Amino acid sequence: GRHHDNATVIKGGSANYHDNERPVLLACRVVGGGFAGETLGMFAKAASDFLVPVPSYAPNPSHHWCITAGGYLHQLQATSLDAGWNYYANERINCLTGGWTFFPIGNTTFNDVAIRDEFKSTKVMDGMPKVYNAFNNNCQPFSLQLVDRILTTARTQKF
Repeated sequence: GRHHDNATVIKGGSANYHDNERPVLLACRVVGGGFAGETLGMFAKAASDFLVPVPSYAPNPSHHWCITAGGYLHQLQATSLDAGWNYYANERINCLTGGWTFFPIGNTTFNDVAIRDEFKSTKVMDGMPKVYNAFNNNCQPFSLQLVDRILTTARTQKF
């Protein structure tokens, strides 16, 4: 088992893997950009984009990444950035404040419960080492692994 419980706001229900198609976005922002509110998040994003320039079609590799679909974001969290334990969390998308950038990457027919279950499944979570590592075991490979499992066709962007 994992050392930290997953966190979900998506209520129970039936997973539907063949629901109406809807867009999936990869969202990214400065790590910790939400702690001080939207103004600091926007400032931090501008500073980070200046210091780590990336093409406009690609997410910044120095940022936190998550997946959004429907009304929810899905992400890998860590109890600490210093070798903390990984866990899955989802939140209502209306909690997104402070310097997020969004990248359309495809569509899914998974409903919210199916996406939650796929994130929590052994297929994705157990594929991630249990201890967080900022360089190679973080939100980025987790987001890409998840999105590759839920999209109806291959990603429109390969990051």
